[in-house]
Amino acid sequence: MTKNTLLRITIVICRIFQILSIVAFLLVIITTIRVQVTPSDFKTTKIFTNNTNPMISYTSIYTMGSDNIHRTEYYLSEATTSSLFFNCIKFSIIILLLFLCITELLKIIYSLKHIQTFRQRNVLSFRKIGKYLLIVFVFSIFNFWDFTNGGFFKFTIELTFPILSLTAFILAEIFKEGNKLQEENQLTV
Repeated sequence: MTKNTLLRITIVICRIFQILSIVAFLLVIITTIRVQVTPSDFKTTKIFTNNTNPMISYTSIYTMGSDNIHRTEYYLSEATTSSLFFNCIKFSIIILLLFLCITELLKIIYSLKHIQTFRQRNVLSFRKIGKYLLIVFVFSIFNFWDFTNGGFFKFTIELTFPILSLTAFILAEIFKEGNKLQEENQLTV
């Protein structure tokens, strides 16, 4: 009974995350459009503040004109159209991949709920999750914004996504071995 309760709670949490990812996707699209239509609404929305970060990070700031040499803040209203669209597409892809990860996780949870744990489709789902997380990691490494009078390029390595990806690949191998043992057990009986 506890197993089913925990699985039901996990399913509800995954559904909430799916809804939140859809909302995040819509917010990214709506914000991109609003910045293009009414940039004055975003004069106080900071995109970048030059401060230290504990992660492995490298930031390159460039400016146009000598009056902005010591500038450490950039605002969304000053972003160029190409920069906005680039970041909109980047964030949309990341959100889509995270949504797909949650969808694959739900497939695994449903198979656990129906006591079909060591099936080949779970192995494939874990591999898909690993691939999706590696792609999210690649997209999250680079951060580039171009503004009317400068911009920045930031290179950040955050180890969360590669570790989660490796975990998914390891779980895929564990489930693959479990699938082999289950098939051998069925042949024996």
